[in-house]
Amino acid sequence: MVRCPVTVLALLVPWMANAALAEVPIQETVLTRFPGGPAGAYPAAGLVRDVKGNLYGVTSQGGTCGSPVLNGVVFRLSPPAAGKTAWTETVLLDFCAQGGAPEGTLVMDASGALYGTAYDGGKHGLGTVFKLAPPPAGKTKWTATVLLDFDGTAGAYPYGGLAADSAGNLYGTTSQGGTGAGVVFKLTKPAVATGKWVASVLHRFVATSDGFFPFLGSLAIDGTGAVYGTNSGGGAHGYGTVFRLTPPKAGKTAWGFSVLYAFAAGDDGSTPKGGVILDSAGAVYGTTYGGTPGGWGSVFKLTPPAKAADAWTETQIKVFMGGSDGGLPYAALTWGPGGVLYGTASNVFALSPDTGGGWSYSVLHAFGAAGDGNIPEGPMILDAAGDLYGTTYSGGSNDGTVFMVAP
Repeated sequence: MVRCPVTVLALLVPWMANAALAEVPIQETVLTRFPGGPAGAYPAAGLVRDVKGNLYGVTSQGGTCGSPVLNGVVFRLSPPAAGKTAWTETVLLDFCAQGGAPEGTLVMDASGALYGTAYDGGKHGLGTVFKLAPPPAGKTKWTATVLLDFDGTAGAYPYGGLAADSAGNLYGTTSQGGTGAGVVFKLTKPAVATGKWVASVLHRFVATSDGFFPFLGSLAIDGTGAVYGTNSGGGAHGYGTVFRLTPPKAGKTAWGFSVLYAFAAGDDGSTPKGGVILDSAGAVYGTTYGGTPGGWGSVFKLTPPAKAADAWTETQIKVFMGGSDGGLPYAALTWGPGGVLYGTASNVFALSPDTGGGWSYSVLHAFGAAGDGNIPEGPMILDAAGDLYGTTYSGGSNDGTVFMVAP
């Protein structure tokens, strides 16, 4: 698997003088530590949660089938039984013919079926999209199906997870293939359960203009069906882009593509590795892994223009300083009540909007204690009680963790 560290340089921008760095009393609990081998190792993705509180995710290595590097598992973590404290891990799928090295966050449909991407393996060795259906009543085995084997021309090596629209169609990216810089693809859901999913390429990236190498983030879809995402490199300045794809106009088939912002590795940051999220006004929020004068990355907001032909406005709402302040964020952000943004850098943090238009920054948990993990790469999820759940790629005395941060 490819990891793309960058040498990055963080200067406190002026508005941050009003943004307090707060250490707040938050409890972090490790729900499981991956030991490698059959139980999995190195989870890069985030989690999904069902109505019973079970957590589902993938590890990029481990399992029992084939090479330990190009393998991985889909796992379920079940909450403790009454009077108990330990969560129970169950391996639902060992990757073999279904691909290998899954790194993207799963999505779940109303039936409880899971959909995801595998970075490697499959018929052509270039990765897959898979479905994992829950067992019928009275059974225990989940059923895995490959929905798409990437062939290079239509994409190769999907790092990121999938996004689903209201009709159940799936959207994702590949890090390579197409013209070489990756693609955005769509899988159209069949009209009947026994039908075949139909794959189509919505856009092939051109590195020098569009950007290239969409990394771990999933796409975001707005109410009009437009699709938003990031490229970790390329674009007008060479440091990554935020892009949008708009559905075809009536009678047409081609999706419209536009770069909303090209990072320049100055105060604006560089190398966005995670996906983006949207607010109700159409603004786009995300993280950069590097850039900024100090090199620790940032949280940004892109505000749409008043006129469609004008440029989007990028604002840095948090510049990381390293050390106890955190830095080098991989993952997308998560919305909380009241417009709070939750995320991970080398820590777990919250950004709360204030009445003056600024943001207050709080560190909820700083990784580094024995056994609590490090390098959180996937986005977190939030339950109704306000508890946050996520993964760390490594640490935990073993090969990564699943953790909970509770108020």
